[in-house]
Amino acid sequence: AAAWEKFTFPLYRPLLTGADGGALLVTARWLGEPAGLAVARENTLLSLGVHAPLRRRGIGGALLERMETEIAARGFSFLEGVYLTGTASTDALQALLARRGWEPPKPRQM
Repeated sequence: AAAWEKFTFPLYRPLLTGADGGALLVTARWLGEPAGLAVARENTLLSLGVHAPLRRRGIGGALLERMETEIAARGFSFLEGVYLTGTASTDALQALLARRGWEPPKPRQM
C-alpha cells in the first residue's frame, strides 16, 4: 500500500490496505513502477492520481476507463466523482471527464 499512497489523499489511504473491503482500486504501472491510482467506493470515484512526470500519456484516461468497466461489472449503472475544485489539477481532471463523456460538474458544497 505504501507505494500507492502518494497518488491519493490521506483520507483515502486506509482504503489501500483492503481492510475496508468496500473500496475498488485500479492501479497503473510504467516500466514496472507505480504510475497511477484510481480509488472508488461503490459507484463513487474518490480519487484519481497519476505521477506528475507521467501525465499526458493516457494513464489517467486508462485508469478511468478501467474503473468505469469495473463499476459496471459490479452492477452499477453509473459512476459519479467527488473532487475539489481550485486545485492545480482541476482543469486536467475536468477535461479528462469531459473526454470520457461525463456530465459537467455540479457543485455539491460551497
